[in-house]
Amino acid sequence: MHADQDLEQTIILTDMDGCYIDDRTAKDDLSRDAYDAAIEAEIPISFVTGKSAALALLDIRRLDNPFPLIAENGSVIYVPEDFLSRSELEEHEEFRPWLADEERVEDNATYNLLEYNIGVDETTRFLHELQKELPFEIRLYTEMSPQELGRDVGYDLELAKLDQMKEYHLPVKIGTEFGGFDDDEEKIARFKQELEDAGYTWSRGRYHLVGKGRDNNEVSKEEACKALKQMYEIKYPQGVFTVGLGDSQSDHGMEEWADKGYQVAKPKGHVELPENSSIIRVDGTGPEGWAMAINALLEGKPL
Repeated sequence: MHADQDLEQTIILTDMDGCYIDDRTAKDDLSRDAYDAAIEAEIPISFVTGKSAALALLDIRRLDNPFPLIAENGSVIYVPEDFLSRSELEEHEEFRPWLADEERVEDNATYNLLEYNIGVDETTRFLHELQKELPFEIRLYTEMSPQELGRDVGYDLELAKLDQMKEYHLPVKIGTEFGGFDDDEEKIARFKQELEDAGYTWSRGRYHLVGKGRDNNEVSKEEACKALKQMYEIKYPQGVFTVGLGDSQSDHGMEEWADKGYQVAKPKGHVELPENSSIIRVDGTGPEGWAMAINALLEGKPL
């Protein structure tokens, strides 16, 4: 391993779909052995995903993963009580303002939530009012039928219903139920401007991600990973060495911030990296590339 990693505790912060999990099959057949090898080497793995926590926790339970989870693109961190207790989190000023009032129990596991985004209900009310002013249709992810969502993103109906349980960060598409996605630049520019004028953040994609940080704080995967690193530093006072993995533009901040960042390829190739980026491109696609990166990390070999 890298010299710094010999002194510090390595932690892996990784995207889920299209990276660890094949987003075409929803399986981790090609990455599971590398995951198990990292866990066997006592390297914690925290997932950092745009999914709802309800959907992401299916994989967390299947993997018996005991580490914190970042869901909805940095909107919330699920911290297992066995990892850091509520009282331990409350001791630290950097966590106290974001700590949810109540613990969350999911399938006999207790989590403390750090919430960085406002609730989805407030955003929904704003978008309903905005729709009255827009000359084109917007469709909210949480209000689409599971059939439409399955058609758009490839989930089966049960997975689609779980991913619609967004609580903070709301995906929105411009377009109609049967018209797919509308990429008209004038419409996108108008939508973006309306959001920014109202203090909302916006991230472009097929689904445009809409949110607003509590107390106007910045919400992103990168910012949530910074908070998560602080938690790991409580567990590992000798220091931590962060490894970030992703496949999309929304992962660039996390990958660039990490001590070592990897980007796996999409089926059609890599997304463009920022200028002068330190992110390491992995030739393998999705979970195959993820396994290549993890195995290289474990063996101390360059890619």
